[in-house]
Amino acid sequence: MSDMRRTLSGIPGAAVAAGVVALLYRALYLRFLSESPEFAQPILDGAAHWSWARDALAGAWPPAGEAFFRAPGYVGWLAGLRAVCGGDPAAARTVQLLAGAATPVLTACLAGRLFGRSAAWIAGLGAAVYPVLPFFDGQFLAVSIGVPLFTAALLASADLVEGRGGRVRAGFAGGLWGIAGIVRPPALLPGVLLVVWLVTNRRRRLAAVVALALLLPALAVTLRNASAGDPVFVASQGGLNLYLGNHRLADGMTATFPDHPEAGGYRMMEAAHALAERSVGRTLRSSEVSRHYALRTASEIAADPVRWVRLLGRKALLFCGAREIPNNHDPVLFAEAFPWLRWLPGWGLWAPLALCGAVLLRRRMSASAGFAAAAVGTVLAVSVAFFTCARFRLPAVPILLAFGAGGLAGLPRLWREARARRHLAVGAGVFVLAFATVRSNPGGVQGAPWVGSFVLMADAERARGEPVRALRWLDRALQSDPNYYPAQRARVESLRRMGRSQAALESVEALLAKRPHDAALHLEAGVLHDLSGNPQAALRFMERAASLDPSLDEAVVSRAVVLARSGREEDAAQVLRAFLRARPGSSEAPRARDLLMRVEAEEAGSTRD
Repeated sequence: MSDMRRTLSGIPGAAVAAGVVALLYRALYLRFLSESPEFAQPILDGAAHWSWARDALAGAWPPAGEAFFRAPGYVGWLAGLRAVCGGDPAAARTVQLLAGAATPVLTACLAGRLFGRSAAWIAGLGAAVYPVLPFFDGQFLAVSIGVPLFTAALLASADLVEGRGGRVRAGFAGGLWGIAGIVRPPALLPGVLLVVWLVTNRRRRLAAVVALALLLPALAVTLRNASAGDPVFVASQGGLNLYLGNHRLADGMTATFPDHPEAGGYRMMEAAHALAERSVGRTLRSSEVSRHYALRTASEIAADPVRWVRLLGRKALLFCGAREIPNNHDPVLFAEAFPWLRWLPGWGLWAPLALCGAVLLRRRMSASAGFAAAAVGTVLAVSVAFFTCARFRLPAVPILLAFGAGGLAGLPRLWREARARRHLAVGAGVFVLAFATVRSNPGGVQGAPWVGSFVLMADAERARGEPVRALRWLDRALQSDPNYYPAQRARVESLRRMGRSQAALESVEALLAKRPHDAALHLEAGVLHDLSGNPQAALRFMERAASLDPSLDEAVVSRAVVLARSGREEDAAQVLRAFLRARPGSSEAPRARDLLMRVEAEEAGSTRD
């Protein structure tokens, strides 16, 4: 412990400076965010996490009898924030953003631990103004606590890797890796690597302590899943995610579901589950659905292994590129509202600097630095195995900052050593080559905002009750790609919410002429006919939607709504009871339960009369 204190002497100043600058940067960020609130509206994963946090506080997440689909660590954190902030998302976001200042502090400590005091200052300040760290800290995504946990676990592992530290240190490091693993399971991999490292270096007792502390959080979650009747390890999302990133049409960066491309957002989960059950011919547990898609992935890889190898190479290139690949809000679109973000050094500078630093420092690299480099390898491996996006590679950023800062801090010493000067030329060449590669868009990713990002912004505006602003985003999407179906479909919904039912119905009819088997369009037509006072036509379209896509639960519940409003309460109740028996965990189940209670109350009142 005294060795570590000596190593870290002088680093607290860098850590404090990094924390102060990070807090100032985040305060400025919050001010600008208040002027563009559409970027603060939770969408996709963020919206699901915020909703799950509410349900977790009520003891209803996950639903009874179901295993966790998503690892529960972040939802637990968000539930705590929600409780403290009284359910106010703006307050919870502010707390999370300010708490994100821990990442620059930990980055300074990590760089100082690996490469000394000067590196701590460079890396800490670099992390404090790293452009996308507050971007992700301001969203309800697991990466907001996953990155500081990952960095803290690396820092706690450093002494163990160097051959120092006892069982307390081993338990602490293993526990941090374990907690990080129930926030995002791939974070368990560096912890496993630490166990292997200790075993290889004949420190088996410490390895056992790390392994036990590492596994305890994951086993606790797994036991909870087992008590619900499905002993899936931590969460069941792995098989589906593997399929999304490796199916026959995968591009390595977009989580598309080829079996049901119209199922967007979290409807994809329900559609995937329903399609798996239809394929197998029986009801499946979540773990069985995950296994089904893992086997589908294996079969598609076996059918065309050459294509898959090329896909892996593309994902590796995408991981290295400077473009922050979106998955939820697009950082590039965000930078349009905050143009000063473009001028702050991000991945495009720090990744080449890190590679250059690794080359320059290779002969003096400590075991803990080697372990940190291996941790970057695990982040890369997970992205290549699944799919690449900005938030999946973010845990590697503090390590890259540390290596880049270490290289910069070592330049004066290398220049003074005549024999080392030739290494500077090699390092400079590596930097130039890496910088050119990273900035050259190696994966061929569109540099401008993705058209899908405009649709997500429209979703955010609709969620805020701003259909007119949503329509503007959709018009921008259709200017970019007039045939982009998600924008066409979302435009219909925006028109409906604006009260322009006739214009929306005309748009739906035009789309149905091109896509007659699109269940979502039939459902939309049914809703519009219901609003227009034509319940018979509404029922026909909703029944057609349910027959085209049995996983479209909204069509079943919407049909029950129309039946109830038409005075057919008994028929509505039968539909709802059958639905709740078959799909008790559906996202439409709460709506169905509320409607069933009202229908049964009306039936009881009619009977008394």
